[in-house]
Amino acid sequence: MRRGLARRWRMALASGLLAMSAAVAQAEPAFDPLDEAQALQTATASGGDLSLGLLANTGNTRSSTLTARGALDRHTAQYDNRVDLLYVDSHARGELADRKFSIADKLKLELGRRNYAFGLAHYDHDEVAAIRERISLAAGLGRHLLRGADQLDLDLGLGWSNAQAQDQDGFEDRVIGVVGAVYAHAFNAQSQFRQTAQTEFSSYNLYLASVSTLRLKLSKRWFVSLDYELRHNRKAVADTGHTDEIRSANIGFDFGKAPAQASAEPLLEAFPEN
Repeated sequence: MRRGLARRWRMALASGLLAMSAAVAQAEPAFDPLDEAQALQTATASGGDLSLGLLANTGNTRSSTLTARGALDRHTAQYDNRVDLLYVDSHARGELADRKFSIADKLKLELGRRNYAFGLAHYDHDEVAAIRERISLAAGLGRHLLRGADQLDLDLGLGWSNAQAQDQDGFEDRVIGVVGAVYAHAFNAQSQFRQTAQTEFSSYNLYLASVSTLRLKLSKRWFVSLDYELRHNRKAVADTGHTDEIRSANIGFDFGKAPAQASAEPLLEAFPEN
């Protein structure tokens, strides 16, 4: 029964993401904020990255952890759509210690030089965390507080969450509030730091996710990165921790054209200050 419900929710989430992408594709030709920015509609940048990390211990402790991360980003003058994926598989002495899978799709529609609207779809599955399975959908408004070498975005929104704790057979539906922030700093063309934080709160639970990434480019496509992710649930059943941490050293590669390569300066000049 539980697996059937989980399968239906996954199908519903996939359908929602496809519908969101289709709606954006249909709406794009009508975008006409200002004549100066209209020419940037065709300046589309699509790209992404994939990285893998493997940690193995032998001797007194026999364990292995595989971490895979990926991101897809499509950027135009009108919108930015980013998909983040995470998979973690950990074994100790031949037995499963942890297994996580996450996918998040965030769509931002620019409303001016500083403000934007966003929609977020997020799915988590975790074999050992306090919340075994969680789907959340949210929408709201955001603001670009910093632009340039230092970038800082702040999000505020409302949404819906459907979650299952480790000790539950069914799922709980809740209205949630969402507060999120994304900070990025470019040290130079070869290295950068990125910090994301998101909090979802309801009468049932408070969920906090924070991801810190330090990346160093080895060549045009290849890079190494250090990632630290923290996940905290206020609600946790007995013998289950409230906080999970994921640390990994990875090697990866970029593909496509990174959105950062598309200059935002003409667009910033075209929009008046909000």
